[in-house]
Amino acid sequence: MEVICIDDGSTDKSSEVVKSFPIKYLYIRHSGISNARNVGFSICTGKYVVFLDAHLVLKKRNTLKIFRQYFEKYPQVAAICGEYKAVQSNDWNFVRDLRRIALFHKNNNNRFITISNFTTLSLAICAFRRSILTKYKFPKEFFNSYGEDTFLQIQMHNDHHIFLYTPQIIGLHDASIAPNKVLNKMLFEIRACCNILLNIEDSIKVPYLHYFLSYPLLLFISTALLEINRSFFLLLLLVIFKEFFSSLRIFYVPNYSLKRRFIAFLYVICKELIQGIYLPFYVLSRVHSIKQVNKILKIIILWEFEKYLVVK
Repeated sequence: MEVICIDDGSTDKSSEVVKSFPIKYLYIRHSGISNARNVGFSICTGKYVVFLDAHLVLKKRNTLKIFRQYFEKYPQVAAICGEYKAVQSNDWNFVRDLRRIALFHKNNNNRFITISNFTTLSLAICAFRRSILTKYKFPKEFFNSYGEDTFLQIQMHNDHHIFLYTPQIIGLHDASIAPNKVLNKMLFEIRACCNILLNIEDSIKVPYLHYFLSYPLLLFISTALLEINRSFFLLLLLVIFKEFFSSLRIFYVPNYSLKRRFIAFLYVICKELIQGIYLPFYVLSRVHSIKQVNKILKIIILWEFEKYLVVK
């Protein structure tokens, strides 16, 4: 086993601590998480490559053994991810945790992840077959944004690679955020959706995922129609119901207080509405051609088709 630490331009005394351990250490000028991952992967030699974010602690001492056992059990699987949850009681990352359980279906069951059975691959606690990952790189275009891992994931799914989520891999997320930082995280995720749309190639299929890879197109259309004619009020109600019905799953997640579930419910509704307004301005300020606009519009229309007509 080899352990590699990529120091992405830290300015504290992290390097002094890291160098006290028998690992490979490399300092690079701050250039973002994608470049740090690409650099780290370029110097590793293992058959399987585990990515672990700086603020994550593996809960089980035999985690690497579990990764290996699943790779050997499922030779068709290219990557495996686990779950991670907030540690501190005052950590507002509970909003993220609740949404992943209720809406992204990362619960107590194993789940194969494909383009048609999509959920996010959590790169913060994830392993790849090195022989497959050598064909890809994490994108560097995602500034002030999440989503670089999802972008890579979508590319790999389009090449017919299958991933696995398992709750047997557990991480403790020891990086609390305060309530006033939740909006900033929301904007980072909204930009993630925007950047995926802007950078994805025309031939790549982009999957739909509730309240992440999504856009409330019919909601805005029906609202505009209501301004023209009040007879569209019933249509607006039906669209609102369909748009936010799935978010009610949050209230069925056990082991969280009703207050926290309600906050998470409001979060996903506000995020979808803000994304509906923010996304067009962000995208239109960065597109380079009508062809690119048409590509993005096509993806959004396909998302609406899956939202309203595809039963999962």
